[in-house]
Amino acid sequence: MVKKVDFEAEIKKFFHFQPTFQQEKALERLSDFVIGAAEEEVMIMRGSAGTGKTSLTAALVQAARSVGLRVALM
Repeated sequence: MVKKVDFEAEIKKFFHFQPTFQQEKALERLSDFVIGAAEEEVMIMRGSAGTGKTSLTAALVQAARSVGLRVALM
């Protein structure tokens, strides 16, 4: 299994912007969720328009696939 810090770096590789402070916090939480989530856990990402939700999600999906994880978004 991939380490949290390595997975964060992988997400940043696919995030094509310099992350803001809030986006950095979101990246950390996304990494925590993906690396440590129990099967029954869910995560909801919310924020105002233009805050980077779609870009973060796209980077997360690409990073997860690049390390061999299966992805399902709902």
